[in-house]
Amino acid sequence: MPTDNIVIDRPPQRAEVPDHLPGGSTVVILNDPITPAGVVVEAIVYGTGLPESEALQRMLRAHRGGWAPIASYASRDVAESVAAKIQIHARQN
Repeated sequence: MPTDNIVIDRPPQRAEVPDHLPGGSTVVILNDPITPAGVVVEAIVYGTGLPESEALQRMLRAHRGGWAPIASYASRDVAESVAAKIQIHARQN
């Protein structure tokens, strides 16, 4: 009987969104005393497609260190588009 390491009782995992890509453009967030943490997490999920748990970890990194990388992309245009989506979503909420 061949052994495959395939798990069929759960959906496939999403591809990871790296927080650093050598030679790429990185979207970062800054900690601020005004925006609620829940809004930041929601905006990160909306802008990047990251799972909520990963968005929470990246938000906490910014909360503790003052800033944090959120996602890195090969294209500056894509990074700017993602950053704009995050910013617009956060401002609307």
